[in-house]
Amino acid sequence: MARFLRTKSLYYNDVNLIASKGFVVSRKLVPRELHRIIVAPMMAICGSVLVHKACELGITIILPRFCPVEEELRLFKEIKNKSPHVWCAIGLKEPQRVEALLKAGCRNFLLDVANGYSEITLKFLAEFVRKNDIDKIMA
Repeated sequence: MARFLRTKSLYYNDVNLIASKGFVVSRKLVPRELHRIIVAPMMAICGSVLVHKACELGITIILPRFCPVEEELRLFKEIKNKSPHVWCAIGLKEPQRVEALLKAGCRNFLLDVANGYSEITLKFLAEFVRKNDIDKIMA
């Protein structure tokens, strides 16, 4: 069941990554949970070849919404049984896209909006989670 995190959001200027001495002597020793790379949901990046390669590597994939819904569905159907790390991007005003993706079996969604803190976004998320059988949602 999806849940909302009620913590302060972090923005680009809030986070500084400072390199430190590593403990890993071989890539084979990197803990699996640190392998969380996400493919950006952009059509220029997320084509069929990359999506399949990302599946092979265990990389999380978010399929883009700025394409015809048929294209997002085609990619989702090609890879949904190959990887548990497949997400689909949706917008606030795309009920046909959402319905088609749910019908195809998508259970992980990215609400791709510019202002994730806005009231309309919060209302959409609450209603979306209440009405649909989903595993995870990210906004």
